[in-house]
Amino acid sequence: MEKRSAILRLGFRLALLSLVVAILAIMGHRLGVMDFQLAVYGMAAAGLTGLLSVLVTMVGIVKTTITKSPGLGFGLGVMIMGLIVAVPVIAAIDAGRTSPFIHDISTDVANPPEFVAIVEARGNGKFNSLERTSEVAQLQQAGYPELGGLYVDRLPGQVFELALETAQAQGWTIVAVSPETGLIEASATTLVLGFTDDVVIRVTDVNGKAMVDVRSVSRVGMSDMGANAKRIKAYLDDLAEVIARAE
Repeated sequence: MEKRSAILRLGFRLALLSLVVAILAIMGHRLGVMDFQLAVYGMAAAGLTGLLSVLVTMVGIVKTTITKSPGLGFGLGVMIMGLIVAVPVIAAIDAGRTSPFIHDISTDVANPPEFVAIVEARGNGKFNSLERTSEVAQLQQAGYPELGGLYVDRLPGQVFELALETAQAQGWTIVAVSPETGLIEASATTLVLGFTDDVVIRVTDVNGKAMVDVRSVSRVGMSDMGANAKRIKAYLDDLAEVIARAE
């Protein structure tokens, strides 16, 4: 019984450790005392520790069930604690494994929208470059062949207003709005670690109709784990719905 209890206690300690490490990584980066690489490593360590906790606890639960000893409820609670940390981290790692190793995504790979006002906010060499190479375009097309702009059978000026309204509804920080150039620049903050990604929306006139292109770029990290493409798709889907309701 002591041995079985020790296994469950070990699982609990590992789950608690994973939770503490995850909290330290999140708060450390959000408070600016931990750089992004250390925060990412911290979250990875927390996820793996949480997974180890689940495996250890499963052994304890099996032994507890076989011997009909007390502690089943405690073990299940420990497993849930470990999974709370492990599942999101493992999902992020899997997304990074299956996504192109790039951090700059644009619906127009040949002529991507250019940032203007937001360039200064990104700093001088402190963050990722905004220059796109042919290799990035090739990797994006291979990874997201379906990603493209939104062509709308409405006047560009009307679509621009709806595009701005939709951008504001995403919860992004709007940095600049230029109806003259058709550009909307914004910054988006990721939910957990608080990483900042920059977004530029371009509305252009194509024979009296509107073409909406979007570019999303991570400030830090070589890979975005699919976050930028996901953000662009979600925005364009929402914009399409807004335009449909406005007709």
